[in-house]
Amino acid sequence: MTGPWFERRGQLADRTNSPDTPVRLYLGDPVLVDDAARAFIADRAPGAELLVIRPPFDSLASVRASVSQMGLFAESRAVWIRGLRNEPADEVDDLLDLLAEGLPADSLLVATADSLDQRSRLFKHFKSSKTVVDCRLGKDKAGRLFESAAAEFVGARLRANGVTSPTLKVVSAIVRRAGSEVGELAQEIDKLCLAADDGTPDAQLVDATMRDLGEVWVFALTDALSERDLGAAQSLFERLMRQGEPALRLLAVLGSHFGALSEAHRELDRLGPGALSGREIDAAQYKRLSPDFRARHRSSYRAFFLLKGASAYRADELHALHRRLVHIDVALKSSQSSHPDDLLSGFLVQACAAAA
Repeated sequence: MTGPWFERRGQLADRTNSPDTPVRLYLGDPVLVDDAARAFIADRAPGAELLVIRPPFDSLASVRASVSQMGLFAESRAVWIRGLRNEPADEVDDLLDLLAEGLPADSLLVATADSLDQRSRLFKHFKSSKTVVDCRLGKDKAGRLFESAAAEFVGARLRANGVTSPTLKVVSAIVRRAGSEVGELAQEIDKLCLAADDGTPDAQLVDATMRDLGEVWVFALTDALSERDLGAAQSLFERLMRQGEPALRLLAVLGSHFGALSEAHRELDRLGPGALSGREIDAAQYKRLSPDFRARHRSSYRAFFLLKGASAYRADELHALHRRLVHIDVALKSSQSSHPDDLLSGFLVQACAAAA
């Protein structure tokens, strides 16, 4: 994929690094670096014979022979180390010796990697020779893509799919669903463009078909279950299934949530009547919680949310729901059911049913 975002980053990298050096290390998700690497090869060695080396299946020791070998169909030769990692020391030594000596004339070496240990000798060499191009998108402390970086990428990916003028409303709707994995986000955008009748998705189509990679749906679903709101839970569940959310991942979310509710219910039993008063837990109330519970739920808001949700269930109801989740897990993993949506939908009905 090419586009203004990639062109701009590539131009900036070549201005600030070493544009005449026939070596590059591109860092980032393959979605971000593969086309940048291809563009560099096409620009610096058009028509070159290309050999791709894929560690660990191919040894780095083969790089020297590859760049030195006379091309069969072209005078120039380009070697692409695709998926560079912290390889065995002897292979790294050979590659570093080659880089120190300099590549043969009419040859090019490109390496791409998701990331590389900045303390490694390989990274230090590329950095000292100013041949590193960092294409990674910025992320916050929680590991999610920064909104501005995600928006720029989304716009570029939409344009690459033929959407000439992506609207701010569509870009914003997609960004709200962006998680931490660029590759997953790219796949969802591609799927979205294929689903659009004219190839141009609108915000309604985004809401209807795109998976929420940021997993905001997790909180919406657990909120609905804690309130025993079947309408909200069922509506969200059906939308998630239409969007292709894996049934086992939904099951994992349900298991984790009801496990936490069971733990919170035991905490309520320990604290006794009147444990929940008001709309939040103050510092004194939070300190009354057991050390184990506080250690697992360091946010007082999260602790209150679980305690409040647990108060909507009896202990025997939570035990019954846990047993049903175990049965569903066995059925899904043993392929005993070809309709996982029916199993999970039935569970939601049971979970949200009014207490007898």
